[in-house]
Amino acid sequence: MNEIIKAQSEYEALKERIAALREEIASLTAERDELLYQECPRIKAEFESTIGAAYVEFYSAKSRLAQMRRAIEILQAARNRQQKKDPEEAQQEARDAYKDYEEKIKEDARKVKEAEEFRKREQQKEEEWQRTRGAGSDGGTGKKKDSESKAEKAEDDSVHSKNKEHESGDKDAENSAKKDAGNSESDEEEETFKTREEALKYYHRKLVKLLHPDANPDQSQEDKDLFHEMEKAFKEGDLDRLIEIYEYLRDRDAEKNLSDTPEDVERLREIASALEKKRDELLAEIRKIKSEFPYTAKALLENEVERTKLLNELANGVKLMDKEYQKLLKRFNRLKEGKDPDGDD
Repeated sequence: MNEIIKAQSEYEALKERIAALREEIASLTAERDELLYQECPRIKAEFESTIGAAYVEFYSAKSRLAQMRRAIEILQAARNRQQKKDPEEAQQEARDAYKDYEEKIKEDARKVKEAEEFRKREQQKEEEWQRTRGAGSDGGTGKKKDSESKAEKAEDDSVHSKNKEHESGDKDAENSAKKDAGNSESDEEEETFKTREEALKYYHRKLVKLLHPDANPDQSQEDKDLFHEMEKAFKEGDLDRLIEIYEYLRDRDAEKNLSDTPEDVERLREIASALEKKRDELLAEIRKIKSEFPYTAKALLENEVERTKLLNELANGVKLMDKEYQKLLKRFNRLKEGKDPDGDD
């Protein structure tokens, strides 16, 4: 018996393609955010507080040695001309000659201090989390204390109450956004703002209505995750991310109302094309992050042999320069006293 296998329609293929792209984008977005907000800050802090600190000591010793050489040259030149030169003036001229170099060292030292403070804060957070986790009555599963849960619930109720105040005035716009989210002629697309703050507040309000757990008790895990992302973006003033989340929801909700018609298939093509563009942008962004500092320092930090070798080389360089500095200091003091710099007495 011959069986006729019905070919998959473009509509069905596009729906599957869009679902796969959304999953890929979610994964890539998580990877990018982990790189930007977790891994790279940790790599940078570890690099600056270890290797960066060693470089600061190395270049400080190098600068100190170079300034002493310069001061000696100034005094020796005056001596050769049978002129008197104030040693303190000679040292000041030497410092002025290396002023820019010293400023760079100070900036690097500031970065080291910030990195050490960052790592200290992260360590304190980890220790506090461990204490809280171990002190709970749930056997150390990491559940929050009842008082904390009540406080958070009260905060959520407060947020929900504030949202209710706006619902009556924006109800029609909200219903339109949910029903016709894919309509490019909607009020959202035509909204203009006088300030960036207005735009932040506008998209935050819209997203709270669409994603807040109190307003959407049966929401999916994806929407719960998007709600937390939205709150984080709003706190950080990340307008681009708020718009990105809103447009994602708009296209996703619009897609639910599409059917296998030529017009709707064309709309699905547009959605797929936009998702592919977003996917490619995320891939490019991740490649860029991994090709630049601080991520490029990861390999060195993880290679204990190479890291130890570099730190030892820098430390030995400091010792050699300090030894040479002491020799030059003796020459400087002899010139300062009007004696032969190469004499023994």
